[in-house]
Amino acid sequence: MKQRVKAVLSYKKPVFWVIVAVLIASAVLVICFLTDKKETVEVSPALDAAIHTAILQDNEGGKWFGECATEGHVVYGCEQSGDQMKVYLYHGYERYGFINGSFTDVAGHWMCAVLTMEQTADGYACKKIDYPRDGSENASSIKRLFPKRLERRALNPTQSDLDEVERQCTEQAEKYLRSIDRSYAQVVRYGDLNLNLPNLTADVSNKLSNALSGFEGLYEETLGTREQLENGVRYVYRTAFLSDTNFLLFVKEVFGTDEVKELMLFSAETGELLYRDADRAEPNELHRFNARVTGSPGARNRLMMPTREDLWSAGVWVNTETFSGQSTKAADGEYVTVYFNYPVAESHPEQMPYVHAICYMGDVYEGVGAINAQMASPASQQNGDTSFTTAAVPEAPADQP
Repeated sequence: MKQRVKAVLSYKKPVFWVIVAVLIASAVLVICFLTDKKETVEVSPALDAAIHTAILQDNEGGKWFGECATEGHVVYGCEQSGDQMKVYLYHGYERYGFINGSFTDVAGHWMCAVLTMEQTADGYACKKIDYPRDGSENASSIKRLFPKRLERRALNPTQSDLDEVERQCTEQAEKYLRSIDRSYAQVVRYGDLNLNLPNLTADVSNKLSNALSGFEGLYEETLGTREQLENGVRYVYRTAFLSDTNFLLFVKEVFGTDEVKELMLFSAETGELLYRDADRAEPNELHRFNARVTGSPGARNRLMMPTREDLWSAGVWVNTETFSGQSTKAADGEYVTVYFNYPVAESHPEQMPYVHAICYMGDVYEGVGAINAQMASPASQQNGDTSFTTAAVPEAPADQP
């Protein structure tokens, strides 16, 4: 009895922070028992395919350039809670198109994302995709979307992540080329293209950009060609600098034919639109053909020998007094593209009085075949006036259709 009385008299209340700690621990245990457990799961082939499809579908409907949509991703982590799943990844969405005969990325984006997937009887369905914000809020939004264990990798994707995304996109682009029988085209990165710009003043460049803005970005100031599918028809948009007249030429052509749908000439000195020929009521009046030049550059008339045998076997005389006011600097034996309208005159050889532009093609090719410049590799480079070239490149080897 004496010991019990001593124990009661010596009792001390627990320290306040001990009580708080016990209460917090109890609350954590209660929450753990009341919520579903999140399990880290492996990415199955079915889930990986569903992720790919979901990102492609999420980007459909936008006004993208290019004709082939590709997607590559690297999954950082995947957590499941009940029938829903959170997938944390880094991905790239890229659109590919033809520029100067190469198949290259022309639009797209690369970023982190969080996909909310739901398991169904048929596989997986994407319920939502969360993207981080751009600009100054990018880092903070990534931290909100990603768990702590994945935060560092999401903020700084590794080079191997980038390489894997690029590999997947390139593989899909190559598969698309095979499906349209253009496997001879090379898949390259846009930054690796050797694009040339005409030497324009800032004022002229601004005027030209404003004038071309009405064509939805299909015409570019960079010299060369780009292709675009419009309602199932493939068109070639070509930009060339004509040093003889200091003109910039913009042409829309039907791929694989000699038919020209639109031709515009701008002054490279003022940026003024000098001539436009488009949407004619009478079809097949605006054309082009590839030809080999004969005769000296100083001659008043230059004889153009079309590369297609079914055109004019005797050649076509082009007078210097044409609309463009030019002959051509191309030397004897070099190849050019001639843009013209109206019928050729009935003489022998035929005369062509309405020539709008003559574009020096830059290289001499072997096996010159179809009118669409389907040629073999360059036999030799010319050392002439390189500013006159259209930056034209072969669109197919000679043995391709």
